[in-house]
Amino acid sequence: MGERCANFPSSVERIYAYSHIEQEEAGTTAGQPPAYWPASGELEVKNLSAKYSLDGDKVLHNLFFHVKSGERIGIGAAVFRPSF
Repeated sequence: MGERCANFPSSVERIYAYSHIEQEEAGTTAGQPPAYWPASGELEVKNLSAKYSLDGDKVLHNLFFHVKSGERIGIGAAVFRPSF
């Protein structure tokens, strides 16, 4: 069990890692994005599946979605809690 626990970072280690992630450039004081920011675009995803590791099971299966220019989206995820 000790070896299995060693593979999962502690809460303190996760907080430290997340607090040192490179951040995006801040918006301008007027609340507008920087001049180089794209004025329009869209995202279309077809048949996306994903897993946490190369040898793990898929956790997302065959997702399809389309985000139009100007739309805002939010992405949430459940936290994996290993049972020992």
